[in-house]
Amino acid sequence: MRTTKMYDTLMQMGRWFGYRPGYIDLCRLYTTEDLIEWFGHIADASEELREEFDAMAESGATPRDYGLRVQSHPILLVTSPLKMRTAKNLQLSFSGDLLETVSIHNDNEVLDRNLEAVNRLIAACGTPDEINPSRIRGSLEQQWEGFLWNEVPADHITDFLESFTTHPKARKVNSTLLRDFIHTMTETGELTSWTVALLGGGEGGNHTFPGGLTIKAMPKRSADKDIADRYAIGRLLSPRDEAIDLDNAAWAAALERTRNMFNPDAGRQKNGAKPSTPDAPNGPSIRYIRGKGCASNGIAPSPERGLLLLYPLDPQQSGSTALAGRKDPVMAFGVSFPSSDSGVKVEYAVDHLLWASEYGPAE
Repeated sequence: MRTTKMYDTLMQMGRWFGYRPGYIDLCRLYTTEDLIEWFGHIADASEELREEFDAMAESGATPRDYGLRVQSHPILLVTSPLKMRTAKNLQLSFSGDLLETVSIHNDNEVLDRNLEAVNRLIAACGTPDEINPSRIRGSLEQQWEGFLWNEVPADHITDFLESFTTHPKARKVNSTLLRDFIHTMTETGELTSWTVALLGGGEGGNHTFPGGLTIKAMPKRSADKDIADRYAIGRLLSPRDEAIDLDNAAWAAALERTRNMFNPDAGRQKNGAKPSTPDAPNGPSIRYIRGKGCASNGIAPSPERGLLLLYPLDPQQSGSTALAGRKDPVMAFGVSFPSSDSGVKVEYAVDHLLWASEYGPAE
């Protein structure tokens, strides 16, 4: 029941969760909803920082010349102000990030408006370029159920985000901030051409969108039954979905980068599983290759390419009592931004090296 607003103290408390592989089944924790949310946030921030360390190591840099960042929170502090010393809050870009709606409204009026926003986007995109798209991945073929549009203008995406209402508990996935960020990036010539995918392939029922586009099996995402004020899910995207716009060469380059960054740390594996070399690229590498390319593999950078993934979730499969009477899908989305050095939107607490490299020495 003890509360603290300091990341570092929370992480020390979090050791009771079973930080050694194979011990998590011995732990049972009863606590408050706020603390659960805070622990979830620092887990995300910690994993993001680990990815920063991996990227630093892969580039051959050291902490002496690589500025590190830690994701901030509207309530929590990374540590006490005395320990922060020269760290500052800095607005950084969404570039290189994956954002997905995992906190979703369960109010039918809001959900109807969001569905209409998706309908307008689909109508604006016109005839799909691909139906049930497939991709070669190494020696295998992957296929998706759904529809895909290429080279969608950025104004279609910003119009969609302007009319889509994200949940206030989804602090980072804010449709208004995303819209403004994309608009700012287009002024620099980036994020001007989008891939949009409407994906099914789940266990749910059918739904027909404008133009007769029928999703025959809506995805299933189970609600967290301990959270009543919203439709809260664990993960929206299937990992392979983020690479749907990569050809085989780019996918292979992203896999190579993933393996170069691979850290076989047993403590980062679920259920104490033995670490194994990745057989598919991770998200940071996918976004890096999309945005910055890979000269050694002949892949040109494409910072103008964004990816919007639309998921019509079946409310009947959600397990949420608030959605039990709903027939139409609950629309959720993921946005994959290519890596770039442009754009300023997300607030982070950063160390003095990153601050100095961006804005000069701290006063």
